[in-house]
Amino acid sequence: MQEIILDEEFQRILPKLSEQTLAGLEINLLEFGCLMPLVLWNGILIDGYNRYELLKKHDLPFNTVEMDFPSREEVKIWIIKHQIEQRNLNPIQLSYYRGLHYNLDKRPQSEIQRLQGVAPEAQNGPQGGSTANRLAELYKVSRNTIKRDSKLAIAIDKIGEISPEAKMDILSGEISITRRQLKELETGTDEDIDVVVLEMLEGTFEKTKGDPKNATITKIPTVSFSTDLQSFNSINDITKTFYAKLKTLSSNEDKVGSKSALRLYIDTLEELYKQI
Repeated sequence: MQEIILDEEFQRILPKLSEQTLAGLEINLLEFGCLMPLVLWNGILIDGYNRYELLKKHDLPFNTVEMDFPSREEVKIWIIKHQIEQRNLNPIQLSYYRGLHYNLDKRPQSEIQRLQGVAPEAQNGPQGGSTANRLAELYKVSRNTIKRDSKLAIAIDKIGEISPEAKMDILSGEISITRRQLKELETGTDEDIDVVVLEMLEGTFEKTKGDPKNATITKIPTVSFSTDLQSFNSINDITKTFYAKLKTLSSNEDKVGSKSALRLYIDTLEELYKQI
């Protein structure tokens, strides 16, 4: 079997397939073989990660095709456009890919344009405006939609920096989060994102109900104390809960979860300190 280089950064761009879809793909490969070649760039796999794992599992033959790109940024944009063209994506996946495309390509004098030798005005097309106008025309949406998608992609990528698993679950729809919440996270602090990711990993995160205009990201609840004894008991309970959670995360060697849990614990103690 041909040796192929895998790239985590490229793979993270690809959507997560459901267990049912993966099972169907495996059945098709076993019955018909690999009909479409795997796509490579400089020997690096850029399309066909799910197929490649199944092909290795069953030691099935396959073909490859090499594509030529001047940079990694060009490869990422090709992956994005290919996913949009080839897959039946859900709304949040479509928004994410459009926004990611914009974020990769929005600089007037980007590395991509310099390598291509294309002037910014030519790259932007007949509308002449901006990258947002060009992508709006490409994807048949409004310029403002592209701008909103950009912010959504930034928020989801911030979540992905802490937990790639949470990012994949958001894109696949396994974790439900409103666009308003993602907009708040895009400009939120690292602590805001840590809290939300921890809730997602614990399964306690809830999408804001009601009018999305009034949606807010869950914060540490405000607690009031009337006596020092009540304060001590509350801190003691929080500490016991934290150590139990940290013990579980440590046994699973979950460094990301442990870090998020520790940050939430510190923030909670600071909030309690202010209220005593």
